[in-house]
Amino acid sequence: MACHTEGWRIVCSIADADVAMIAAVRPGSPAEPGAMQVAAAARQRGIPSIFRVNDCDARKGTVDVDRDIKMAARYASHVVFVSRWLASYAAARGVTQRSCSVIANGVDKHIFNRTLHMQRKPAARLRIVTHHWSDNRLKGAAWYEMLDELSRDNDITLTYIGRHACNFSDRTIVIPPCDGEQLAVAIAENDVYVSGSVNDPGPNHIIEAVALGMPMIVSAHGGGCVEFAAPAPAITTLDELVIAIMNGHAAVSNMAISSWETCAATYVKLIKDIVNGNAG
Repeated sequence: MACHTEGWRIVCSIADADVAMIAAVRPGSPAEPGAMQVAAAARQRGIPSIFRVNDCDARKGTVDVDRDIKMAARYASHVVFVSRWLASYAAARGVTQRSCSVIANGVDKHIFNRTLHMQRKPAARLRIVTHHWSDNRLKGAAWYEMLDELSRDNDITLTYIGRHACNFSDRTIVIPPCDGEQLAVAIAENDVYVSGSVNDPGPNHIIEAVALGMPMIVSAHGGGCVEFAAPAPAITTLDELVIAIMNGHAAVSNMAISSWETCAATYVKLIKDIVNGNAG
């Protein structure tokens, strides 16, 4: 909608004669054209392009994403990373695009805000929560299974929201994937947010929890999770996690979360700057 208010027209093909800017997300491959092919075609036509990077091989144990991102970035006029961690990760693997920036995702602040968490009702047990769309075990399955076991003999309750491949007992509350207000309420009614996710490039689950003002504990190997949750504890081992939880070491992030409107406006300004030749 931000583009429409600028009087721009959005098209899905670079065949249109009046295309002024091309934006791409998926790096693509010879079998599935994406940013790599689109950005190369844009360069041939003298059209600037922007490539948004939100993934990497380390996230899910793949072997070709980093390569495809590196190739697509060679052709793009500008590369946007969704976290500083991901920008550093890409640079260490040969992505040398000089014109780049970091833009983290935003949230609907009418839904994800600190009021919900502050209004939660007290409980006798410590309520721990996490949520993920993906059931990949790199999202922290070992942590959540340990918390499930910890709840056997301690006054804690784990709530898991979303898809999972964990071996949970009946002690853990599992809520199917949800979004919007339902998700915000389900997170905010708990006391502590825990994420064991590893090498997460630009984790929306952390952004949403931060926007709600949740005290947090994350994995020291969490990639963007550590960046977004700071100064919340970043834990290396399961033993350290237990100590942090039982001693109340969870902390609220000081990251300023943008609204979706602000996030969109940032992209609009960047696109204008690129089209006008002013992007750094």
